[in-house]
Amino acid sequence: MRKALEAKLLPVVHGDVAFDESLGGTILSTEDVFAFLVEEFSPTRILLAGIEAGVWADFPARTTLVKQIPLSDYEKMRAGIGGSASTDVTGGMKAKVEEMLELVKKNKGLSVQIFSAEEQGSLTRALNGENVGTLLIE
Repeated sequence: MRKALEAKLLPVVHGDVAFDESLGGTILSTEDVFAFLVEEFSPTRILLAGIEAGVWADFPARTTLVKQIPLSDYEKMRAGIGGSASTDVTGGMKAKVEEMLELVKKNKGLSVQIFSAEEQGSLTRALNGENVGTLLIE
């Protein structure tokens, strides 16, 4: 990771199945990876590219996309944020938001953007600082 950054390359990380000495195997979520990396590198932004356009206020209906979730407002909107439409052993969107807000809380100046990378150009727009999904902030 350090070598990639030194070479001005953009590292892309993701969760995966990992071998575990006591369980045999376990899920290492993307959020777990970022929890470790934040301690090592102190980033100011995390981009979580996935399938969903961002965080929906009314999941699973998906009619109201939340553009920004300040840490102080999360409790008010928590009930509308769902888990996952399919099986998701990592806890779905609600767990993703809660884990990332915990990182935002612990790391001053950190923001996390959750967005869909399926729309052409959305990754480039996110990299350029545009909020194409949902922004989690302090």
